[in-house]
Amino acid sequence: MYQFYLTFRSMTRAQSAAMALLRNGIAAAFLRSPKSLSAQGCGYALQLDGTNLQAAALVLRREGLFFEHAYRVYPGLPPQEVPV
Repeated sequence: MYQFYLTFRSMTRAQSAAMALLRNGIAAAFLRSPKSLSAQGCGYALQLDGTNLQAAALVLRREGLFFEHAYRVYPGLPPQEVPV
């Protein structure tokens, strides 16, 4: 199974996004970006399961909380940036 990561440049923005998702029934783990993603210049991320990316992106856009990048990560493989 894969995970999605939404990256953010600031801790505050990522935490605000996590709270907005939680208010809308979408679970997301707040964390420092994995090393494989932090090279892209983003320090914080939200980790989502493989089914919630589109719903999460919709909520965040509606709330004005824009993320930098979205990645799909399969265990043991490099991350793949995905359009949202």
